[in-house]
Amino acid sequence: MHQMNIADRRRDGAWAMQEIEQSYHATVSAHGDDGFPYAVPMCVFRVGEQLCFHTAAAGRLNTLLLQNPKVCITAVTKSAADPENTTVRYRSGMAFGTAALAETEADKKRVAKAFFDKYLPNHPKEAAFVDRMAEICALWCVTVTEAVGKESLPGHNV
Repeated sequence: MHQMNIADRRRDGAWAMQEIEQSYHATVSAHGDDGFPYAVPMCVFRVGEQLCFHTAAAGRLNTLLLQNPKVCITAVTKSAADPENTTVRYRSGMAFGTAALAETEADKKRVAKAFFDKYLPNHPKEAAFVDRMAEICALWCVTVTEAVGKESLPGHNV
Protein backbone atom coordinates (compact mmCIF):
# COMPACT_ATOMS: atom_id res chain seq x y z
CA MET A 1 0.00 0.00 0.00
CA HIS A 2 1.25 3.47 -0.86
CA GLN A 3 1.79 5.66 2.20
CA MET A 4 0.65 9.26 2.57
CA ASN A 5 2.48 11.88 4.61
CA ILE A 6 -0.65 13.57 5.97
CA ALA A 7 -2.83 10.61 6.90
CA ASP A 8 -6.06 12.51 7.59
CA ARG A 9 -6.22 13.49 3.90
CA ARG A 10 -6.18 9.86 2.74
CA ARG A 11 -9.41 8.42 1.37
CA ASP A 12 -10.11 4.76 0.69
CA GLY A 13 -10.12 2.93 -2.62
CA ALA A 14 -13.87 3.10 -3.17
CA TRP A 15 -13.78 6.87 -2.68
CA ALA A 16 -10.84 7.17 -5.08
CA MET A 17 -12.57 5.09 -7.76
CA GLN A 18 -15.66 7.27 -7.47
CA GLU A 19 -13.55 10.42 -7.90
CA ILE A 20 -11.86 8.99 -10.99
CA GLU A 21 -15.22 7.89 -12.38
CA GLN A 22 -16.67 11.38 -11.86
CA SER A 23 -13.70 13.15 -13.43
CA TYR A 24 -13.95 14.44 -16.97
CA HIS A 25 -10.26 13.89 -17.67
CA ALA A 26 -7.57 11.79 -16.03
CA THR A 27 -3.91 11.10 -16.71
CA VAL A 28 -2.76 7.62 -17.68
CA SER A 29 0.90 7.08 -16.84
CA ALA A 30 2.91 4.23 -18.30
CA HIS A 31 6.54 3.12 -18.12
CA GLY A 32 8.42 5.04 -20.79
CA ASP A 33 10.95 3.33 -23.00
CA ASP A 34 13.51 6.08 -22.39
CA GLY A 35 13.57 5.89 -18.60
CA PHE A 36 10.99 8.67 -18.18
CA PRO A 37 7.34 8.07 -17.30
CA TYR A 38 4.95 8.59 -20.19
CA ALA A 39 1.77 10.35 -19.05
CA VAL A 40 -1.17 11.15 -21.30
CA PRO A 41 -4.37 13.06 -20.48
CA MET A 42 -7.28 10.78 -21.37
CA CYS A 43 -11.01 10.32 -21.04
CA VAL A 44 -11.21 7.57 -18.43
CA PHE A 45 -14.44 5.76 -17.67
CA ARG A 46 -15.51 2.84 -15.55
CA VAL A 47 -16.78 -0.52 -16.75
CA GLY A 48 -17.64 -2.63 -13.73
CA GLU A 49 -14.60 -2.58 -11.49
CA GLN A 50 -12.22 -1.67 -14.32
CA LEU A 51 -11.10 1.74 -15.51
CA CYS A 52 -11.04 2.04 -19.29
CA PHE A 53 -9.79 4.43 -21.96
CA HIS A 54 -9.36 4.41 -25.70
CA THR A 55 -6.43 5.29 -27.92
CA ALA A 56 -5.65 5.27 -31.61
CA ALA A 57 -5.05 1.77 -32.96
CA ALA A 58 -1.28 2.42 -33.05
CA GLY A 59 1.00 4.82 -31.23
CA ARG A 60 3.49 5.23 -28.44
CA LEU A 61 1.12 4.55 -25.55
CA ASN A 62 -0.04 1.30 -27.16
CA THR A 63 3.55 0.21 -27.76
CA LEU A 64 4.50 0.97 -24.16
CA LEU A 65 1.48 -0.82 -22.70
CA LEU A 66 2.15 -3.91 -24.78
CA GLN A 67 5.72 -3.94 -23.38
CA ASN A 68 4.70 -3.23 -19.77
CA PRO A 69 0.98 -2.99 -18.99
CA LYS A 70 1.35 -1.51 -15.49
CA VAL A 71 -0.24 1.94 -15.23
CA CYS A 72 -1.16 4.66 -12.79
CA ILE A 73 -4.31 6.69 -13.43
CA THR A 74 -4.75 10.01 -11.63
CA ALA A 75 -7.63 12.47 -11.59
CA VAL A 76 -8.21 15.78 -9.82
CA THR A 77 -11.90 16.49 -9.46
CA LYS A 78 -11.85 19.64 -7.39
CA SER A 79 -9.21 22.30 -7.02
CA ALA A 80 -9.64 25.75 -5.51
CA ALA A 81 -7.30 28.28 -3.98
CA ASP A 82 -7.70 29.01 -0.28
CA PRO A 83 -5.77 32.30 0.01
CA GLU A 84 -6.67 32.83 3.66
CA ASN A 85 -4.83 29.63 4.56
CA THR A 86 -2.24 29.95 1.76
CA THR A 87 -3.09 26.57 0.28
CA VAL A 88 -5.18 24.84 -2.35
CA ARG A 89 -8.17 22.65 -1.50
CA TYR A 90 -8.57 19.59 -3.70
CA ARG A 91 -10.00 16.13 -4.22
CA SER A 92 -8.08 13.53 -6.20
CA GLY A 93 -7.95 9.83 -6.89
CA MET A 94 -5.17 7.50 -8.01
CA ALA A 95 -5.48 3.94 -9.25
CA PHE A 96 -2.72 1.45 -9.96
CA GLY A 97 -3.24 -1.60 -12.10
CA THR A 98 -2.61 -3.60 -15.23
CA ALA A 99 -4.01 -2.62 -18.61
CA ALA A 100 -5.25 -5.10 -21.20
CA LEU A 101 -6.82 -4.63 -24.61
CA ALA A 102 -10.48 -5.46 -25.10
CA GLU A 103 -10.19 -8.33 -27.59
CA THR A 104 -13.58 -9.60 -28.67
CA GLU A 105 -16.07 -7.62 -30.72
CA ALA A 106 -18.58 -7.85 -27.87
CA ASP A 107 -16.06 -6.54 -25.32
CA LYS A 108 -14.98 -3.71 -27.61
CA LYS A 109 -18.59 -2.63 -28.10
CA ARG A 110 -19.35 -2.91 -24.38
CA VAL A 111 -16.37 -0.68 -23.55
CA ALA A 112 -17.14 1.78 -26.36
CA LYS A 113 -20.76 2.04 -25.18
CA ALA A 114 -19.56 2.86 -21.65
CA PHE A 115 -17.49 5.71 -23.10
CA PHE A 116 -20.53 7.19 -24.84
CA ASP A 117 -22.74 6.64 -21.79
CA LYS A 118 -20.37 8.84 -19.78
CA TYR A 119 -19.24 11.46 -22.29
CA LEU A 120 -22.06 11.69 -24.85
CA PRO A 121 -25.15 10.20 -23.19
CA ASN A 122 -28.22 9.70 -25.35
CA HIS A 123 -26.44 10.83 -28.51
CA PRO A 124 -28.67 10.10 -31.51
CA LYS A 125 -25.78 8.48 -33.41
CA GLU A 126 -24.47 6.46 -30.46
CA ALA A 127 -24.96 3.03 -32.05
CA ALA A 128 -22.99 3.99 -35.17
CA PHE A 129 -20.28 5.68 -33.07
CA VAL A 130 -19.96 2.61 -30.81
CA ASP A 131 -19.51 0.39 -33.86
CA ARG A 132 -16.93 2.75 -35.36
CA MET A 133 -14.96 3.12 -32.10
CA ALA A 134 -14.90 -0.67 -31.66
CA GLU A 135 -13.59 -0.99 -35.21
CA ILE A 136 -10.83 1.65 -35.27
CA CYS A 137 -9.69 2.26 -31.67
CA ALA A 138 -7.62 0.37 -29.15
CA LEU A 139 -9.84 -0.02 -26.09
CA TRP A 140 -7.89 -0.59 -22.88
CA CYS A 141 -9.27 -1.80 -19.54
CA VAL A 142 -7.28 -1.58 -16.33
CA THR A 143 -7.71 -4.15 -13.60
CA VAL A 144 -7.15 -2.02 -10.52
CA THR A 145 -4.95 -3.52 -7.81
CA GLU A 146 -4.91 -0.45 -5.56
CA ALA A 147 -6.75 2.85 -5.44
CA VAL A 148 -6.27 5.71 -3.03
CA GLY A 149 -7.81 9.16 -2.72
CA LYS A 150 -6.69 12.39 -1.18
CA GLU A 151 -8.72 15.38 -0.04
CA SER A 152 -7.78 18.70 1.50
CA LEU A 153 -10.75 20.27 3.22
CA PRO A 154 -11.12 23.58 5.03
CA GLY A 155 -9.76 23.17 8.53
CA HIS A 156 -6.89 20.96 7.49
CA ASN A 157 -3.60 22.38 8.63
CA VAL A 158 -1.11 23.25 5.93
